[in-house]
Amino acid sequence: MSAQGPPTGPLGKPRGIGFGILLFVVTVGLYSLSWAYTTHAELRPRTEDGLGGQLGLAVRILAWPVSAFLIPAETGRMYRRDGRTPPVTGWTGLWLFPGSLLVLPALV
Repeated sequence: MSAQGPPTGPLGKPRGIGFGILLFVVTVGLYSLSWAYTTHAELRPRTEDGLGGQLGLAVRILAWPVSAFLIPAETGRMYRRDGRTPPVTGWTGLWLFPGSLLVLPALV
């Protein structure tokens, strides 16, 4: 697939943000592993680029700060290939650091 062509793979299944947050809280964070695997697995065939489910899950487990940048970056590239303005980019992962600096002390 050329870098300028539109995505050709199947569309992923939309998931609600509120429901995802609820599952994350109820499962004490384990849902994030399922979410990362599913999202990477859906992005790979759609864009013919990216990590795919198993490698994306491995990165999520072994280098979780890096994974905050991967899914937004892959999603942004998919939008750009389609000729649309991306709602997220790899830089979107920066929310993790100030967010964790504010939330963690509050929990402690």
